[in-house]
Amino acid sequence: MKKKRTQERIGSIELAKGPALCPGVPRGLGILILALLLPILACETGHPLAKESANLTEDFAGNRALRIDGYNEANSVLRLIYRKLPETTLYCQCSFDPNSKYSSGSCPFRPRDSSDQRERHKVHWEHIVPASRLGKSRTCWQDAICHRKDGKPYGGRSCCRKKDRLFRAMESDLHNLRPAIGEINRHRQDYNFGDISGERREYGPCDMEISSENDLAEPPESARGPIARSYLYMESAYGIRLTAAERSQYIKWHRKYPPEAPEIARDLLIRELQGNSNPYIHGYDQTNLLDSRSKNPDKEGHSAEPPPNPGSCLLL
Repeated sequence: MKKKRTQERIGSIELAKGPALCPGVPRGLGILILALLLPILACETGHPLAKESANLTEDFAGNRALRIDGYNEANSVLRLIYRKLPETTLYCQCSFDPNSKYSSGSCPFRPRDSSDQRERHKVHWEHIVPASRLGKSRTCWQDAICHRKDGKPYGGRSCCRKKDRLFRAMESDLHNLRPAIGEINRHRQDYNFGDISGERREYGPCDMEISSENDLAEPPESARGPIARSYLYMESAYGIRLTAAERSQYIKWHRKYPPEAPEIARDLLIRELQGNSNPYIHGYDQTNLLDSRSKNPDKEGHSAEPPPNPGSCLLL
């Protein structure tokens, strides 16, 4: 039944089978035009979308309604999204087939380990905010509250998927999942993002640097805006705690690298499927007070006040 429900949901926005978004305009271009125009139209007085977007409670509820119920369902839905959008992988900007999830020849990535190159070109759906960070404060992650068939207790990710509804909502939230080359996904592990001294180019022309010595990953500039907006969204939607330094960094990236048309189009499709937008994308220009929270960190360096709600209208 769950598989059928997923197929029905996907079928409901199967754009390739429906009418063109704009008659006479290629479908892919139509999506980008829609991404540019829809937020502007929403700002018009009396437009129904303006009223809907003005109330951000729904957006900041995240995936709590579990319209995307679990990581496996998220995997299926993401395949659909990336069949509709011209986006590439997050870190190396590789084009890829969302069905087979393998990158094509148009890719600057070079495997660090020359063996088994095909497997290292496989694309994974990466959690920008790592799953371990989503779950480490949950009882199901910390304690062995689940039991296998032989009676042996266990905890961690598998237990949280089974016992914790909020963890399932966070783990499968589409706004926090992006395509990434498998080898880079494995090497990044659950490292935080930041600056790494020097210029390690271990993946060929792809400007992704990972330091296992410092448990740190430095993404290319093209990925910094989407990464920042994922972290800020997960903080606002689920209370994932950022240190003052982290929040300051992500606000800077968010402002320096604003959302472009493919990111906006992706957000619109996710809204159709999951039921909410990322306000840091569709309300980009209204987030000018974001850094007010970082001025009063608590004893652990965390921001003390709840984040202000960004506005609902995007002026490009």
